[in-house]
Amino acid sequence: MPSVKSNPRRREKIATILTAVILIGVVGSLVGWRGYLAGRASSMHERALDDRPIAVTVNWPVIPGSQGPDGLPVPWMSEGIRRQLVDMIQAELTSDPMDKASLQRAADRLISTGWVSKLRGIKRENDHVVSINAEWRAPVALVRHKDRDYLVAAGGELLPISYPAGSVSTSRVILNPFAGPPEAYGEQWTGGDVQAALSLLTFLAPTEVYPQVVAFDVADYVKRKRLVIVTDQNNRIIWGSAPSAWKPGEPTAQWKLNELLKLRHDPKFNRRIDAGLAKIDLTVPVGVFTESTEAPVDPLNESTAGPSGSSKSPKPPTNGQRNQARGH
Repeated sequence: MPSVKSNPRRREKIATILTAVILIGVVGSLVGWRGYLAGRASSMHERALDDRPIAVTVNWPVIPGSQGPDGLPVPWMSEGIRRQLVDMIQAELTSDPMDKASLQRAADRLISTGWVSKLRGIKRENDHVVSINAEWRAPVALVRHKDRDYLVAAGGELLPISYPAGSVSTSRVILNPFAGPPEAYGEQWTGGDVQAALSLLTFLAPTEVYPQVVAFDVADYVKRKRLVIVTDQNNRIIWGSAPSAWKPGEPTAQWKLNELLKLRHDPKFNRRIDAGLAKIDLTVPVGVFTESTEAPVDPLNESTAGPSGSSKSPKPPTNGQRNQARGH
């Protein structure tokens, strides 16, 4: 049998086969490496996508009739509070489209802030977008307890903001509540006095009386169902029962409002709803009484008759007088 060395053709054939094998191995290695690199790049891309924060879209509460530079309604909630809420929600979410537990956690956290009265829905639009549709509580007043003013919504629900007492002058304040603030945000203030004051605030807010009102004192409400209006000159107007809870023997809420409106438009009383006096009382049906009175005097009529008295105009009382001031 001839050796390989003595057969040039055989050596050439073997060399060709070995070369092919080597080339196939090299190409296979390159393909495998490229596949590995491609797979690694894809994995890194997917991981990068998973690391992206979840985008959160929210139907923020807006100022009715408002329009910003972008043509969209303007949210009444500050940008800082909105950012805090989004950060809080994002911290609970994962990119797993099947992770319903994280959606529930985000919903619970949002409700716990007190800002949301009802969560209509929270859902994933895709892997990295979650939308929230909620009904929001708007702040309407402050309730002062000890050295803090607590923000509350229309039903007396506690909101997650408070201020040092007296540091905010743009909101009406409810003074001397029967109870302290609720334990959790979103819960109603207990006692019923805060809600009574809020109903009076709502009743007066659309009227010309309201700009002179700065506070509502509810110290006497739980026992006697009596609300007191505090004016911007620190005078007191004893209003009585809440508009939503009329008490027999008192004039109606509309009658009381009409009396204040007449004082508001009378230049003889400097258009003051408190008649320029330290205290007046709207709870007696025969007139508007000052702090100590012996006989009713009508500031707009000389007659001391009830709501249907004459229309003659008297001299306005001075601050030193302690007579009755009744607007008709």
